[in-house]
Amino acid sequence: MKKETYVKMTQPFRDDPKRARALHRANKILTVVIFVAYPCLLLWLLWQKDMRLYKAICVPLDGFIIVTVVRAWINRKRPYEIFELPSVIPKDTKGHSWPSRHVFSAAVIAFTFWFVCPAAGIVFLLMTVAIAWIRVVSGVHFISDVVAGVFFFWVFFFFFLVWFSPAMPEKLLAFFPELARCHVVFLFEHPVKIGKIFKTGFRRNIQNGGVGSCQQTRGDCQAVVPQIVHERRSHSFFEIP
Repeated sequence: MKKETYVKMTQPFRDDPKRARALHRANKILTVVIFVAYPCLLLWLLWQKDMRLYKAICVPLDGFIIVTVVRAWINRKRPYEIFELPSVIPKDTKGHSWPSRHVFSAAVIAFTFWFVCPAAGIVFLLMTVAIAWIRVVSGVHFISDVVAGVFFFWVFFFFFLVWFSPAMPEKLLAFFPELARCHVVFLFEHPVKIGKIFKTGFRRNIQNGGVGSCQQTRGDCQAVVPQIVHERRSHSFFEIP
């Protein structure tokens, strides 16, 4: 972002105190609502004795720690530091601009709500978009900061969805032909179990000269995939509707 762009974005709020106060108030309200709603969700899960409680704590907490460490390590300067112009929202933090922890945390909380109540998750996701916009036009973050916050969220959350969710492998496998299902499960599930199937299929292929070996190997895969998915349900990370 160039200085001219920064001035152009923030000038309408800088010239109008009412707009600046409204932006500051909106930033506070959205932030407070999201970060107060999250512990309320945890208390509700505790009250319901829902097993997703520890998952709803661990995933956002792990992400928060990772992003905090990355921010401290990169220590990118804020726009108001580089351009030597005050931000619309009063802030004097030095560095720690990339990625935006506000946006990352809000996005993680929104999707945590989505796993419990999709409607609430959508509402909080829209609030996250609003927070990202406010952080940029107020001069607190660069556009790349909030984009990086969203990117970190998707990478982080996709990792946990793939490795800890019982439904995600099934949804991914649905897009592949029957024989390709074996390769996908090999990536996400028990490599030893699937490896034995392919080893047996390879030997069968040599012995039979390839006659009927593909069909038999496919049948073995079709038999073991439901078994693996069933095993995952006993230690799922999130239950996807």
